Parts: sequence; C-alpha cells; structure tokens
Amino acid sequence: MIDNLSKGLVLDKNLLVMLLIALLVIYVLRRVVLWVLFKKGRKEGWKSLIPVYNGYELWDIGWAGNRFIHVLVAWLAVAFVSDITFSWGTLGVWIGIGVAVAALVITVLYRLKMGSHMAKRFNKKPGLGVLIALLPLIGYAVLAFSKSDYVYARDPAGELCAPGSLSRLSTIKERRARTGYYFILPFIIGFVLFMAKPMIQSLVMSFHDVKIVPGQGYSMSWLGFDNYNTALAVDPYYNEDLVNEISRMAINTISTLVLSFVIAVILNQEFKGRTLARAIFFLPVILSSGVLPGIEKQNEFYDMMAGVAESVEGSAGVNISASLQDLLSISGVGSGVFDVIFQMIDAIYDIVMASGIQIIVFLSGLQAISPSLYEAADVEGCSAWESFWKITFPMVSPLLLVNCIYTIVDFFMKNDNSVMERIYEVMYKDFKFGVASAMSWIYFGVALAFILISSFIISRAVKSAQ
Repeated sequence: MIDNLSKGLVLDKNLLVMLLIALLVIYVLRRVVLWVLFKKGRKEGWKSLIPVYNGYELWDIGWAGNRFIHVLVAWLAVAFVSDITFSWGTLGVWIGIGVAVAALVITVLYRLKMGSHMAKRFNKKPGLGVLIALLPLIGYAVLAFSKSDYVYARDPAGELCAPGSLSRLSTIKERRARTGYYFILPFIIGFVLFMAKPMIQSLVMSFHDVKIVPGQGYSMSWLGFDNYNTALAVDPYYNEDLVNEISRMAINTISTLVLSFVIAVILNQEFKGRTLARAIFFLPVILSSGVLPGIEKQNEFYDMMAGVAESVEGSAGVNISASLQDLLSISGVGSGVFDVIFQMIDAIYDIVMASGIQIIVFLSGLQAISPSLYEAADVEGCSAWESFWKITFPMVSPLLLVNCIYTIVDFFMKNDNSVMERIYEVMYKDFKFGVASAMSWIYFGVALAFILISSFIISRAVKSAQ
C-alpha cells in the first residue's frame, strides 16, 4: 500500500512538473508572439510585457483601446455589485450572478468584434476573428508570422490606408461622442461612488419587510412583491396621487416647452435691454433651486399673505377666472379643451419657474442658425412665418428631445410633488421602508416610461420636420 502511495505521489509530482513546464512554454510563446505582433502593429515590444497595459495596447492594435476599458469596467462593476449584493441573501446572489453573466456576454461579443477588426487590419478575412477570440495564442501567431502587412485604418471611401499611416482616421461623429463621454464622466463616477449602492439597496428593500433593530441597524425578511401590491392596491392615496401627478406632468411639460420656445424666439431678436431680459428669465432657475420653495413651504409671512389674498378674493364675491371657466364650460364649446387651458393658466407660476433652462437651451440652438439661411429665404420671397416653419423650427427641433427629458425629470423631482410627499410620509412617519422603496421604484418606472415614450414620439417628429 505504501509502495502504491509512493508511486502515486511520484506520478503526481511528475505530472505537476510537466504541467509547470507546459505553462512556462505557453507563457514564453505568448510573450514572443505578442512581442512580434506589437512590433508589426507599430507598438514598442516592451509594452507586451506589462500586465493589463498590454491588453489595452493589444486592443488598440486590433480595434480601439477604449473597448478594452469597457470590458475592464464591466468586470470591475461585477466585483463592485457582487461585494454589495452577496451579503443580502438569495436575491443578492442572483443579482450578482446576473451582472456577471451580462459582463461575460459583453466580453464574448467584444472579443469576437475585436478579432474581426484585427483580422481586417492585417488584411485577413474576418472569419479569422473567431480563432483570435477563442484561441488567441494561435490567432495572434497567424497574424504575427504571416507575410501580410498591418493596416491601421481605412480612408473615408472605405479603402485601406497605406501601410505607413500611423494615425487612425476618426470621424466627426466619433470625436463628438468622445467629447460627450468626457463631459459626463464626472457624473458617471459620482453615480458609481455615491448613488449606485443606495439605489441597489433600495431595490432590495422593496422586496423585503424592513424593521429597525435598536443598536444593530435593520433586519430584512423576504416578502416578494407584497410591498408593490401594498403600494398599488392597499394604500388609499398613492394611486390617486400618481394619476394626478402624471396628468399634471403631461400638461406642464407641453406648456413649459411651448412657453420656453416662444420666449427664446423673442429673446433672440435684437432689441434694447435684451441682456437684462435674458437675466430676468433666468432668475427662476436660481430661485427654484431650493430657496424659494423652502420659503413657500415654511415661511409664516408667506402663508399669512396667501391667506389674506384668498380672503380678499372671497369677500369680493366675484372670481373672474372661475366665472369665465364656468361660462365657457356651460356653453358646451370644447369644455375638455378649456379645462386643460385653465389648468395651464392656474399653473402658470410653476410653468414660468420651470422654464429657465429650457429657454437657454432653445436660445443656444437659435443662435447656432446661420443668418445666411434667413437671407436666402428673404431673397426667395419667404415670409417670416414661412421662415419660421422651414428654417427655425427644423433647426431647433432636435433640442425638443433634450428639453422634454429635462422637463419630465425636473417635474418628477419637484418639492411640491404629492407622490414624493406620500413616499416621505410612508418612510419617515409610518416607518415602512420596504413599502416606501416599492413606491419609489414604481414612481421611477413611470418616469422612465414617459421619458421613453416622449423620446420615441419626438424623435419621429424631428425626423419628419427635417
């Protein structure tokens, strides 16, 4: 028995030595292949010896270095999310697994795409990209030791550039996209560092019964979709508040877009005091940033003055707005339309307060229109009305989508939002953290649905206008 055991150990030892030798040979071969491939791809050979960085340079040879960063960030996100969710029980484990599967799919697709691009750059058939993705050592060896030259890019006509070209041709669209990524990068970093964990944690809480444990934080017990059922079918106020806010959002969004566009067109004209007028219309952005809403909600003098105004209006015995609305309603002439119009009139204060950013966006678009277009229209005999619909509106229409999304998000985040107030009451007065989290995610889903619907409609309208 001892002899058999000793023979087994010797066999295992020999197998381990053979395995180590094989790994060492593969490592040396990989280094040699990458060194030759880097030199052929106009990269310094020593870059192939630095871990991680050689991956970036390799992807830069084959496709683009930022694609490697995408894959790296995906796996960093897997580690980040898994570290958060695995301590939450079964649901957290499944969330971590789902994120890992998504990152794996992204990696496989990116590797296949990178292999195809690399094969084309070495003047090989794209099918070689599958071999590069699945068996990279063999695929890289074929590229490194073949007689084909490395071509970095293609010219605008799609033809291969000369082998001496050292700089990749990038389109204006790619440069603008890169600039946009740089612009939003601080917001992405801030979201990942400060918002991602609370957001995921609130999603997990929405499926649990959360109870405060004195001295130990809180405990969670799995409920499934019971909190969502409570929010939608049990709570007596949430559904009503949600429907009311959705209708208000639709009316206020349309009103805000129309009003801000009209004001932007007016402020774009030449007249005395234009700078002062622009500053006045931008004041609501400053005032609505939190100071004025706080005064409105907490200032006793403001409440007293509002009460006096209501008393004076009641003592006069006549409410002109209400009387006019009743008169138009009983006339039977478009009563539904008049109801919407009067809702806009009643909300004119909120609409003006929410129009500052939209005015600036529209104004920037109007100023980007070349005056030569209007001069050509005048030569052709176009009227101001025709110039507006044929030049001004089509040129500014892409900004409608930006302003619409901003307006919807801004409305859903307002302090006087009844849904937000209801969520606050459930969380901090009733201490139902799970139900409040479910309400928040339902509200988020509704806002996201309206953004997607409005984006689809406006994008179609913009294409037809252009």
